[in-house]
Amino acid sequence: HSVLNNPPEMKQLTGIIFFISLGMGHCSCPSSLFEEIGPGGCCYYFSAEHGHEAYFDEARGYCQELGALLGEDIDLTEIGTPANKCCNDVELLEAIKDKGKNIWIGARDSASEGTWRWLHSQEVFPLSSSLWGEVQPDSYDGDQDCLFAAIGANSRVYFGDYECYYSRPFICQIF
Repeated sequence: HSVLNNPPEMKQLTGIIFFISLGMGHCSCPSSLFEEIGPGGCCYYFSAEHGHEAYFDEARGYCQELGALLGEDIDLTEIGTPANKCCNDVELLEAIKDKGKNIWIGARDSASEGTWRWLHSQEVFPLSSSLWGEVQPDSYDGDQDCLFAAIGANSRVYFGDYECYYSRPFICQIF
């Protein structure tokens, strides 16, 4: 379903359009809603900073509709893919840690259990990655198909799988 048909999200998008009308954001980001991270000039929308949480599919739809409004290619963020070759993934992970939230990022394994794919680039996110948290992914109860980033007890950002229908903040990225 479109977020444009949902009054609370429509109010948020109306607010976004208002912010856009105030002028362009800093650096190379097309709106003040986005934060530029790293010398690569990659732009991210941190939904928690705007009081917005959503289920995984709703979060992705929000990113894509925001892209349509801005005339940009926007989706849930990816880390370590060719689509991010100019982005500074280390600085993005630091920003996630600094913001202190568990957030949706753009990969899932619902098409093939155990094969994690970034949704925008379709690149595989390997199970051997050091970004996975301890005992992750665990597909608890067989229904954890969406990727989130969290902050562990040692202040390290790690990735884990969770039920897609859980509402949480998310990060959109301009590709």
